[in-house]
Amino acid sequence: DPDDPGYDHHRLEALWTYQTLNTVEPDLLRSLMRARDFNARAAATLVLRYWHPQITGALDLLAAQVTDDQPRVRLAAVITLSHIPSARAMELAAMAVDRPLDRYLEQALQGAANALKDAWLPAVEKGEVTFDNNPRRLAFALQAVGSKDAAKPLFRLLSSGGLSLADRESALEQIARLGGPEDHARLYNEDYEPALQAKVLTALARPDEERKPR
Repeated sequence: DPDDPGYDHHRLEALWTYQTLNTVEPDLLRSLMRARDFNARAAATLVLRYWHPQITGALDLLAAQVTDDQPRVRLAAVITLSHIPSARAMELAAMAVDRPLDRYLEQALQGAANALKDAWLPAVEKGEVTFDNNPRRLAFALQAVGSKDAAKPLFRLLSSGGLSLADRESALEQIARLGGPEDHARLYNEDYEPALQAKVLTALARPDEERKPR
């Protein structure tokens, strides 16, 4: 009975039994990933870590989990995505930065960025992956892997056009935070509209301990 308080728990026990028997049950898994009980959603999401090669549309399922209202579900999604070697998996994991991060989520995201680095970083450097044109997501991933050229993809994102004013502001602030002296000089010398110019100068004027040396 779906109205039974233990309904999701009983189904989760069944899912774990199938997992122990190495028997993939896609319908049960999908159902539990959309359960009312967030603990059940999180647990089912972690099972997908092991079953994803046999589950059609696994990344689509995880796209919903990584934006779940519950941090525990988002954490489970990031952990699971870190075991799917594709650039899109990292793009989805980075969606977690759109919500508040606790230390567990931040560590999981950093781990995912490094675990999937070979899949997404070369594509970013070639301009093939943009993290859905979101500067904060892109900057988090680049910083997590200690990219020496973190500012270049952000400048490329700015020059591509189509960003909202808020996203352009975010990209400029991330360049000021992650870039080196040449990047800062480029920021300083560029001619931005008044709404952004003040933001750029403020970002460049931050104390050295908050960003790279001037």
